[in-house]
Amino acid sequence: MGAQAQMQVARIATKTNPRQASMAASAAVQYYRDVGDKRCLAAALRELATAGLSIPTQTIDAAVAAHEASALYGALGNKTEQGRALHQEGSALLKGNQLDEALAVAEQAREIANETGSKEDEARALSLIGSTCLHKQETHEALLQLKVALRTYKDLNHAEGMNSVRHTLEKVQEATRVGFAAPVPPPLTYDAPIVSLNAALAPKAYNSIIWAQALHDGIMTQWNVDFCIFIVELAKADRKTPIVVVSRGAYSRQMGEIAPSTQTDFSAISLWGVVRTARMEFPMLNFFLLDVSIQTLAADICRGTTMLQFVPEIIANSHGVSKVVYELPVVARVSNVK
Repeated sequence: MGAQAQMQVARIATKTNPRQASMAASAAVQYYRDVGDKRCLAAALRELATAGLSIPTQTIDAAVAAHEASALYGALGNKTEQGRALHQEGSALLKGNQLDEALAVAEQAREIANETGSKEDEARALSLIGSTCLHKQETHEALLQLKVALRTYKDLNHAEGMNSVRHTLEKVQEATRVGFAAPVPPPLTYDAPIVSLNAALAPKAYNSIIWAQALHDGIMTQWNVDFCIFIVELAKADRKTPIVVVSRGAYSRQMGEIAPSTQTDFSAISLWGVVRTARMEFPMLNFFLLDVSIQTLAADICRGTTMLQFVPEIIANSHGVSKVVYELPVVARVSNVK
């Protein structure tokens, strides 16, 4: 397969099979490195970094690839792509818990975005700075940076960017309210264990599995793909554990209210559509949809639940997705249950 075809495979498989995307991008990187094509090499390195960001054990590789790509774009005089590669490097460093390095790289990305005049890249860099400050337990600085990012995304009418920043802002506000910042996860290593879904659920017969991925940062495509991979693996494992899918703002109206809210999360609506389709495709699985008010904090939704087990990596079809398994919760401010 040629290098261009490998690049195409990497772009297509990044969301659904990042390990395959990583292998394809690695082959393209090797080819362009051999022929000395710096522009294509930089593009291949960015694809490699994109795939690595979705694989928990390859965040260090992703940071290295993005760093080399940014250096190549800088040498080629392409400031825009240099700043975007720096953003990838900062995101990988943040996932690897190298917070000081991530903050420094994010600042560089913001400076380049200011030079090029790209408001979207500037908002993306500000969001990364805010997330890094949150992990450094600097909640005040995180709040300032995220508010600027949210305002910029609003000016651009960038819905996905606004949703992502709002979710991070909720984490900052919750950390400020309870008096401590978000816990810092341990650094990822190359020898992190891969836990199958069946093995993760084996120790105990759980009352239910709560799928709450739509309550944190992300985009609707990623949520829906991850959910489909999850239920396919659950069906293969022959598990009958009920699945409670939690969304926020899909129904947009709390129980007892007459007038619907003007605030609706279209990403959550798309997830409801996927669950309805899943009910027809997998009649052996029990799905429950639980929607809460769009004003509800993620921390409030899980209040009253007992965490039974945290699995750092549940790998479904070699796709790394972090999940938390809960007992059935007592949820306040419910808007709809189906």
